[in-house]
Amino acid sequence: MFILHSLLTILWPKICISCKNEGTHLCEDCLATISPNKEVFSHNSPSLTGLLSATSIKEPLIQKALAHYKNPPFLRDLSSQFAFLIISHVLNSHNEKLLNNSVLLPIPVPKKEQRRRGFNHIKEITRELSSSLNIPIVSIKELPNKRILLVDDIYDTGERMEDMASKLKKQGAQDIWGMVVAR
Repeated sequence: MFILHSLLTILWPKICISCKNEGTHLCEDCLATISPNKEVFSHNSPSLTGLLSATSIKEPLIQKALAHYKNPPFLRDLSSQFAFLIISHVLNSHNEKLLNNSVLLPIPVPKKEQRRRGFNHIKEITRELSSSLNIPIVSIKELPNKRILLVDDIYDTGERMEDMASKLKKQGAQDIWGMVVAR
């Protein structure tokens, strides 16, 4: 396996989508240029308690990174940088208390999209968050009595997140937060 990975790295090295330096698809220097959101969004949602959005969808580098993640060439390893942005936002906005007594729940992705990409892009981000924060991932069928952090890549119209939060409320969930890369 190591030999195959080494050969693939030689043939197709990882190049930063912004500065074109070799090593990763989004290098630390370029990642640091993304302006973080400093506040938590609260809105008139009957289902969501609040929304944590790492950055703005208007950030050109975020637009480019999300496009490369969700469309060909499907740069799957960007999930770790997206998780890093979310974690940085939570810590920089002084909302680390939201991580206590919480579980992660990825927004469902249609099977057709998963087949097209070859992976579930939301579950990838959720796994990275779980691994870094030591917070368990649950399914909609096994909801504990804890704060639910709903994970998605972007919050555009909010329809997917609101629908999911509404379903969770009907199942008895009380404290539901959205957690996204960009809004």
